[in-house]
Amino acid sequence: MENENALGSPKIKKAEPKLEITLSELKEFVSQSQAEYAKIIADALIQSKIPYVDPRQKENEEIFRKSSRETADRILDSIKRSQASCPHKQGCNELSEVQGALSSFVFHRLDTGEVVGLCTNCQKEVRSTNPADAAFFKDKSANRMSSAGVRTFMDPRKAMLKGRLDGGAEVKEKEVV
Repeated sequence: MENENALGSPKIKKAEPKLEITLSELKEFVSQSQAEYAKIIADALIQSKIPYVDPRQKENEEIFRKSSRETADRILDSIKRSQASCPHKQGCNELSEVQGALSSFVFHRLDTGEVVGLCTNCQKEVRSTNPADAAFFKDKSANRMSSAGVRTFMDPRKAMLKGRLDGGAEVKEKEVV
């Protein structure tokens, strides 16, 4: 009965086509399929190590960055307005009761010869190399100027500007006399 169908007639076996392949062709086919699977697995491993980032998280981070930039801009604007309205006199802080006639700038002479001043109330920075800041150096200050030492340069103006542009880096030794 195993060889019969539901109607009782004998089952007809279909002829299966014979596969003729050489051993070297079989080896090549197997190695190609293994290489393809190995590549698929390697790609899957690489992809599995990349952490999933939720699109909502990216959106939240962008909102946070935008908010941080706006906050920083507001703080800088507030500092600029505070510096613009500061009289730069001793005792001009809101907590002080009496305002003096002396300047609130503390001055420091760099080894390049440039003088840098900092208001103790609003943190405004002034420099002797900036002509717009010359008025701040005329007022008498109760603070003594500090100094970083004295060096002699062949071109002091160039040394001052070079020190500013390099973020305070030293000028090359050949320029020092």
